[in-house]
Amino acid sequence: MKKAKRGKIQFYILSLAAVFIAGCGVYEPINIVPDEIQNIRIEQFENKTGQIDIASDLTDEVIDNFIKDGRLTVVSSSDADSRLKGTVIEYKKIPVSYDANFIVTEYGLVLIVNLSYCDMINELKLWEETREDFASGSGGIETRVKYYVDDDSGVSETELEARERLLKDAADKISRRTIYGWE
Repeated sequence: MKKAKRGKIQFYILSLAAVFIAGCGVYEPINIVPDEIQNIRIEQFENKTGQIDIASDLTDEVIDNFIKDGRLTVVSSSDADSRLKGTVIEYKKIPVSYDANFIVTEYGLVLIVNLSYCDMINELKLWEETREDFASGSGGIETRVKYYVDDDSGVSETELEARERLLKDAADKISRRTIYGWE
């Protein structure tokens, strides 16, 4: 009786392991960029916020992402196969949590970018993400990060450090949206 029960348990464990291993294949995302597009011109993003240099810093991060990825060659010429344009429309610093004395201990940063990606060979807009402002709810590429301030645990960050993370995350989303169609 014990052998039969042990055999069933071993069977279930082996079956579960086989299903788990079979599900662990390598996932390769599908590139949605048309085959004839081999390069991209990334125009300097516009800045509609009060944050100095945020658009140029984001543009630099996006360019770095495309260079590291290597699927599309970044070019500056007007005869590029494709073009990415962006406008930073919102940058917000929002209090998230407070201590017992109502002093902010955690902030959130929100960045919203409107984008369009065009096939310059066939003169087609491949996609566009737009949003009016923070309050309008959806559209655009929205990125959020949180950070602690004056924290005794040693995990505190400055707004500038959190902003760097925010820009890297936003650049990753923009690259994924352009190449794979999802953020």
